[in-house]
Amino acid sequence: MPKKISDASAPPARFYMKPPSIVYWGLLNVDATLNGRTQSEQARGLLQAKLATKETQLRDRVEDLARIHEIDPQELWDGLFTGKTLEDFGIATTLGSIKEDDTK
Repeated sequence: MPKKISDASAPPARFYMKPPSIVYWGLLNVDATLNGRTQSEQARGLLQAKLATKETQLRDRVEDLARIHEIDPQELWDGLFTGKTLEDFGIATTLGSIKEDDTK
């Protein structure tokens, strides 16, 4: 489970993830070299660019979930943005996460 952060404006100093497959590692090397950047700098820029293009889609998904579960959309967005889980809002993500009490 991802670590919850209390202040989204202060991300951790280091962010770790598994390395990509050999093909994507090679593509990252080429991209970084052609742009005169380190792999870390280029990977960070690529991740930020990808997330920026997905923001509208992510906000729409949060709006839909909030409407379905009768939750304030901004409250849900803010909670997820700062590291809360869907379960923290009573939204089951798998059948196993539905508590017996919730099905009655």
